[in-house]
Amino acid sequence: MTVKQQTLFVALFVSVLSVAGFFPHALDLPVYQALRTFHNPLAEQIWDAVAYLGDGWVVVPVCLVLAGFGYWRRRECVQEISLRCLGAYTISGIAAQGFKHLLGRPRPRLIDEPSAQWGPSFVSGFDAFPSGHTTCAFALAAVLSHFYPRWRIVFFILACLVATARMVRGSHWVTDVVAGALLGTFVGMWMVTLQWDQRRLRTPTPPT
Repeated sequence: MTVKQQTLFVALFVSVLSVAGFFPHALDLPVYQALRTFHNPLAEQIWDAVAYLGDGWVVVPVCLVLAGFGYWRRRECVQEISLRCLGAYTISGIAAQGFKHLLGRPRPRLIDEPSAQWGPSFVSGFDAFPSGHTTCAFALAAVLSHFYPRWRIVFFILACLVATARMVRGSHWVTDVVAGALLGTFVGMWMVTLQWDQRRLRTPTPPT
């Protein structure tokens, strides 16, 4: 990951944070009000299911099982991909939690006004920015896209669906998920540049 790319991600993240903090009525409020007009019990259940794609209770066990399978079957490719996904998920999740509690932004389901005061908080519901599910989903998408470039669009579409689910269910403002997407993609791209077994990363042949 080049210095220019790192600078770009940081600049975009700060820009989104600035919009969320200083101009919440420009983007967050209109999108939130538009989403509130749609109410469908079946659709809401589907969105809840989609959100699990970025949930640790699903992602972590899957990564561990695949890593174990790769070790057992001596499939270094499977083992490497699963461990890099697990690393990206863990690091992006920790980073997201740090920002969440440092900024302490109220979630939409608690208030109808996105310009409410922010501040450091460990109170549940005051941890909206950035979206943790979105951050982790995009981190996974970035890692998987590196190993399976032909499926890149599919991976990022799934990550976008997770982000949409978090907004539809009133857990996040739109700037929360945009920031999460940037943070997660940054961590995922960084993760695939790390060395593996004392060697520079080389793209292995995916399992057939």
